[in-house]
Amino acid sequence: MVKMFHSKSRFIFLISLLAVILIAMVLSSLLSRYYQPIATHVSTGASNITATKNPSYKLAVKTLKEISGEAKRIYLDSIRENKTWKFSIDSKLSKAFILNATIVNETMVFIDDTAYRYVIVSIYDAGTGWGFTPQKISIDNISVELLPRNKSVTYTGGQRYNYLVRVGNATCRAGFVSIGFMEATRYLTIGAERVCDSIYFLKITVASKLGSTRYVSSARLILIKLEAKK
Repeated sequence: MVKMFHSKSRFIFLISLLAVILIAMVLSSLLSRYYQPIATHVSTGASNITATKNPSYKLAVKTLKEISGEAKRIYLDSIRENKTWKFSIDSKLSKAFILNATIVNETMVFIDDTAYRYVIVSIYDAGTGWGFTPQKISIDNISVELLPRNKSVTYTGGQRYNYLVRVGNATCRAGFVSIGFMEATRYLTIGAERVCDSIYFLKITVASKLGSTRYVSSARLILIKLEAKK
């Protein structure tokens, strides 16, 4: 009787262990498919860079232009084909950026004839696996610093990235949440948020294929609106 009891207990233990292992394998598979941290393959380990002097930043600007061009193509094709489910655009500024933005150089962009300074804080090219996410970046009197992540705060399916933006003597906090499986459900997502008086946070994702973040390229940038000269 005792021997049968021990055999049964051992059998239950083995079944439970097998179930735990299977669950872990399934979760690992799902995470590898749907979740990918921003800029997994970072090209530079520099913690504090001056954007206009950094070769990686120049490549980031080139990649931003490519992502913006692809975003415009996806939007126009989707409208023409009446497949608006392919994209998600949250504001007039977001739409204006993909349709009427002209990136002049590594510091200036015009959107609907309005001038903005811009700083790329994170970019990822899914086609090459190249990414760029500096800890701190400076352009003239503008600096943007990635703040340490609060590990006690969690977000379902994603991570939050917080930044401290300094423009001259003024400071501002900005941030975004990256949720991989959501970004992999549309071919284009673009969102803009006003975080201070004249400072905006803009994020763009474009996907060559749906269902996995391995096909999603992304760009995150700070926009500082310049006052028109009277």
